[in-house]
Amino acid sequence: VTIYELHKLMAHISPKAAEKLVRDGLVTGIKLITKEGEPKTCGICPQAKQTRKPHPKIRESNFRKK
Repeated sequence: VTIYELHKLMAHISPKAAEKLVRDGLVTGIKLITKEGEPKTCGICPQAKQTRKPHPKIRESNFRKK
């Protein structure tokens, strides 16, 4: 498998950490290969780290619906 595929298979852990697990023998049965043109970043990881700003607790205008 490629490092990118391993990253996805292992619940999106750091690609460096995934590679180290294989290199140190903590993950068995997997042989890492390099693939030309493989994406260097995961599109899902930045989206998962996004957060929302909280809504203000006070009203910014005097407008009210009746």
